[in-house]
Amino acid sequence: MIHLVRDGLGGPDRPASRCSAEPLHREERERFPKAVAERGCADNYGGVRVSASGRRFQITGARVWNLLDAGGAVVGQAAMFADWEALD
Repeated sequence: MIHLVRDGLGGPDRPASRCSAEPLHREERERFPKAVAERGCADNYGGVRVSASGRRFQITGARVWNLLDAGGAVVGQAAMFADWEALD
């Protein structure tokens, strides 16, 4: 969906996840990860995202959780979703 090759994950050429939300929805998109940070995970995230290639898609029912390093510190967040629809 995001159209990134494995070598691009986590690298300097990888766009920040928050940048894959459409500009009008970024404020809403940023509220959800803050809730995840407080609770460790959350369900039912949805919204319009933009892939690295510029294609728009709608996701629904996503589960988002914190990624931890070996010491238990939060180093990022991940999401999983099965329901999506191409918009372009």
